[in-house]
Amino acid sequence: MHSCEIDMEALRRLTAQGYSIPHETALCNRYVSQYIVGMFAKKVIGESQSETICLSSEDLLNFVFDRSESFLVPFSESVTAERNKATESGKSSIWNLVGSITEGEMQITPGIQAADILAWGLNRKNTSQEGKDGMYLAHILKQIVMCTWKEYDETTLRREFGLKDYR
Repeated sequence: MHSCEIDMEALRRLTAQGYSIPHETALCNRYVSQYIVGMFAKKVIGESQSETICLSSEDLLNFVFDRSESFLVPFSESVTAERNKATESGKSSIWNLVGSITEGEMQITPGIQAADILAWGLNRKNTSQEGKDGMYLAHILKQIVMCTWKEYDETTLRREFGLKDYR
C-alpha cells in the first residue's frame, strides 16, 4: 500500500499567499509515480546480471485504480507524457516499466479494498476528534502492512517547492 496525505489547510494557506503549488491530485500522483516506479527500476537494475534487461509483460508494474477514481486519468496522462519524452529523446526510461494502468472493482479486487481501508483510516485520523472510533486504524495498518507514505505538511510543501519560510 502506498498513501499520500496532504495538510489541506496548509496547502490552501500557501496558495492564498500567492505560492504556486500543484493540485493535490498532482502532488499525490507525483509521489506515487516517482517512488514506486523509481524503486521498481532500482530493483530491476540491481537484479540484472547483464547490460540488457528483458522483462515480460507479467514482470511490469500494473496499476489498478478504483472505478471513477479521480487519480486515474492524471496519472495515466503523466506516465504517457514521460514515455513520449523518452521516445522523442531516444533514451530508455523507467516509465517503460509501467505495463498497464486500469480500473478495477472494489468489490472483487482485494488490493483496492485494502487501499480503501487505509484511506478511510487516514481520513478518520485527520478529521475525527481524539478518542473516536477508527482514529488509530491508519497508524496500526502502517505498522503491520508493507507500505510507504508521504505526508505533505506545511514544512514539506515549503521545502519541496522552495518556498520561503516566514515563521
